[in-house]
Amino acid sequence: MVTGELAVSLLAVVLTIGLAMWAQGAIGTKIQAIDTAHVAALAAARGDDPQAATESQRPPGASVSVQKSDRFVHVRVRATVRPFGPLTPSIDTVAEATSVRQDLQDGSLIQ
Repeated sequence: MVTGELAVSLLAVVLTIGLAMWAQGAIGTKIQAIDTAHVAALAAARGDDPQAATESQRPPGASVSVQKSDRFVHVRVRATVRPFGPLTPSIDTVAEATSVRQDLQDGSLIQ
């Protein structure tokens, strides 16, 4: 009787620890995507290449898209997270950042 209860409780502990590790990997990737979005937005606002600026810190397999308007630069970083490999469920994370274009002076574009 005690062995069955011990087996069930050990299974519950192992599953809880696995879920916590899976969530930690997903949260880590989300934070990395947020940092990437901020760096890319600042680089694009300065007129630099956001892909090159974020190459070293981008989450694996992440895509960076940049949209420029008259006054703002909007960046979206999208990454799919699989903390324990292809056999576990995936999570799509999206991080966005917006920055004022720094090539503006007195409300008009510098030409």
